[in-house]
Order: sequence, then C-alpha cells, then structure tokens
Amino acid sequence: MAADKFLRQVQTNAASTAVKPLQASKKRKVAAEHKLERSDQLRNIYREESHFNFIKIHLLAHFTGHVKRFGNIPSYSTEVGEVCHREQIKVGYRASNRIHYTKQILEHYARRQTVALLVMAIRMAAHGKLPGDLGELLTDMVNKESLLTWMQESEVWSERRPRRVLRGPVSSKTTRFLSDVMLDIGDRCLPQKIADYSKRSLRDAQRLTTNIAELKQLRAERFKQLEIAVSKFQETDYYTIHRGRCTVDKGFRGGIPRNDWVSVSVGDESQYGALRGRLPCQLR
Repeated sequence: MAADKFLRQVQTNAASTAVKPLQASKKRKVAAEHKLERSDQLRNIYREESHFNFIKIHLLAHFTGHVKRFGNIPSYSTEVGEVCHREQIKVGYRASNRIHYTKQILEHYARRQTVALLVMAIRMAAHGKLPGDLGELLTDMVNKESLLTWMQESEVWSERRPRRVLRGPVSSKTTRFLSDVMLDIGDRCLPQKIADYSKRSLRDAQRLTTNIAELKQLRAERFKQLEIAVSKFQETDYYTIHRGRCTVDKGFRGGIPRNDWVSVSVGDESQYGALRGRLPCQLR
C-alpha cells in the first residue's frame, strides 16, 4: 500500500512540473531520472516494511528441535483432525434436515459406527476369527450361505474403486515377449522383479509363475502412459486422475523426453520413515 501511494505521489509531482513540452531526448532523460528515483524509493520501502516475521516462517526454526524430541513431523499433522471433522460433523449435517441438527449429527455418526462394527464382526465371523460364543451367535443369526454370498459381493464392491489404467500402447510389428521388453529398456533383472512383485503383492489366484525362463516367454506390451487414481484430500470417495508419462528417449509433444517419477509401495507403512513404505521410482 505504501508503495502504491508513493507511485501516485511521484506521478502527481511529475504532472505538476510538466509546464512546457520537452524534446524527445529530454523526455527520455526525465523518464530515466523518474524511474531511478522510483526504484530507489521502492527499495527503501521494501527494506523497511518487508519481513518474514509470521507464523509459518517462524515455525521452520523449530522443526529440527521438534523432530529430535517427538519424531516424524507428519505424525502431528492436522490432516487427521480435518478428516474427522468431515466424517463426524459434515456428513451428519448433510444428512440432517438442518433443524436441531446437533442431535441428528450425533445419532447419524452413532448409527454409522454401529453398522461399521457389525460389518467388521460379520467379516471376522465368516473367516472364523471370532471367539467361540460370539462367532456361533453371529453365524446363527445370519445363514452361512447368505453370509458367504454377502462377503463375496462386498469384496467385489470394494474393488469397484478406480484402478490404474495403461494408455498409449507402443506400436510393434512383431510379437513381443517379456524378453524383448527386457532388452528394449536395458533391464536384465526385469523378470526377477516381476516374480518378486507377484509373490509379494498379488493374490494366490493372480500370481505369476516364479520360473524366470517361463516369465521371459510371456506376451508383453509397452505403454506410454499410466493413469493413477488418487483420492482427494478429505474426500476419500472422490478421485483425481494423475497421468504418468513415459516416452523413454523420444520427445514429448515436440519437446524433451518425459519419464515421470512416481512413488511405489515396496513395503508396509512402518518402513522408510516418512515415506511410509514407498520409494520414488522413474517410469521407464
């Protein structure tokens, strides 16, 4: 604000001193002098009034001490409180009639928690993980066949979230196998990496063979793009599609090659500190 006020004052003074028209050379000289004067005054204003003494900058000075005393900073993130506010307050308010909504919010949240606990107990009973009396009670309440059917349907429903999708296949005139892709990208350990991933992350029905020779003979295809669905902050039911590109040595849209970096889950959340079981990896 002070800088704007000063500029208006300089313009007013310049207009008041312009009594008679000046030649082009003198106009340029006067303009240069005014510009230099303005820059000097603005520099003084910025030096006197600009500072970084506000809370977000001040907290940076305490990060080192807090990490040494309390550990990982994300453990004290406000994200948990924000999500709880949405789940416990906002969702219940939207389900209310906006009249005496406090009681309706509490009742709505209590119903959701009760149903969630019942669903969890039914799942555990179906897998035989509950103690005898309680497991038998739930099994008697719900027919065993209908319980298994419900479990299968619920598992199918849980898989209906957006999945990672490959786009932009790389054209090839010949039949390609994993051994060909391995040579193209220059990674001789690719079959072993796929075998390790299959053993660690896939279900029994989806796992691939662990025989490296058989893996090399599997049909394979390369793609240029990977679509990844990422849940929105505080909106876990909504997703944003992030597109990871991989052009290897070819330029992307007439520019330089593009091989994006992504985070890959390689362990449980207790590993690698703040990375929570993920490591950065470049698409190739």
